Amino acid sequence: MIHSTTKQASIYLLLSLALIACKGTDATNPSVQNAPDETYNALFTFKSGLVGSSISHSLALPDGRTLWLYSDGFIGTANDDRSTSVDKITAVRNAGMIQADKLFTTLNATEQGKAKNLVEATTVGDHLSLAHGAVSGGNIEVLTHEFNITQRFLKLNLATFSFPTLKFISLVELKNPIGITYGDYIYSDNNYHYIFGRETRGTDMKIHVARATLGKLGNQALWQYYNGSEYDNDATKSIAIFNTSARQFSVVKINDQFKIILQKDKNVIAYSAPILVGPYDTGKTLFSIPDSNPTSNAFVHTQFTTKDGQYLLSYDVQNLGTQNQNFLKNVDLFRPKFYRHNLQ
Repeated sequence: MIHSTTKQASIYLLLSLALIACKGTDATNPSVQNAPDETYNALFTFKSGLVGSSISHSLALPDGRTLWLYSDGFIGTANDDRSTSVDKITAVRNAGMIQADKLFTTLNATEQGKAKNLVEATTVGDHLSLAHGAVSGGNIEVLTHEFNITQRFLKLNLATFSFPTLKFISLVELKNPIGITYGDYIYSDNNYHYIFGRETRGTDMKIHVARATLGKLGNQALWQYYNGSEYDNDATKSIAIFNTSARQFSVVKINDQFKIILQKDKNVIAYSAPILVGPYDTGKTLFSIPDSNPTSNAFVHTQFTTKDGQYLLSYDVQNLGTQNQNFLKNVDLFRPKFYRHNLQ
């Protein structure tokens, strides 16, 4: 579909205004204070659809819905006692759901009774992880990370979905000369999409940031990369702004402070800085996750922030067991759980 530049700008402005209007409240549970959010925990106790999942990202859509994106999951049905069986589920490498109030719809197509990946990798044998994205140019654009069978990061891609139908349109490989997992988080203000990603060398991970003009996320020719003092058109000059051991993180602005929120062991920690590129302080533990199972990947879903400043966070419970036996006995051992916190 071809639009004039003026028409594109007008459409994007309308979508952005609608997005702003739909943020800032969560009618489902506005009163929880620095505690588990049992309403959202119950909402994500699915009996059909995406009954198990890992690595949650979410995007607020201009019409008030939320797009949930996952890397690794099981689609099918669960029994009343929360067990399932191999004939009732299909393992997928990535998945998506649409939330409209308390109604959730899984987006993955099925073929001969088996669920398919929401987005297929560009090379047979590889798999895609869905990262973060944004409303951009009238569509929904999501950064994806392509890995081989040994979990080696290979490619940075951009997946485009139509709005409002959320039909998959295309997957395009992006240039990525120094191998950064751009799209781990996207923070948008009135001018730019700031695109965060990790440089991984063994167990050492460092966060980099690029930026794209608001509404132009998919035009990589316009990306600029932070080089330590300014944003530069040369991707190879990007430098790290933060060291981390976490695969997943969020970036929020509260009052006059930027915060990188991530999970380390069972602790959810906030690192603060006066400007987006840092330097960030040594961090403050916000809370410890109240779950005896292995957990990881804390993530902030900013569109569900209450009027009194309580943010909604998810973290993944990951206790599949050998050959998924724990999950087959109880699908709630591989799913997101939720917590409310003011992040202060």
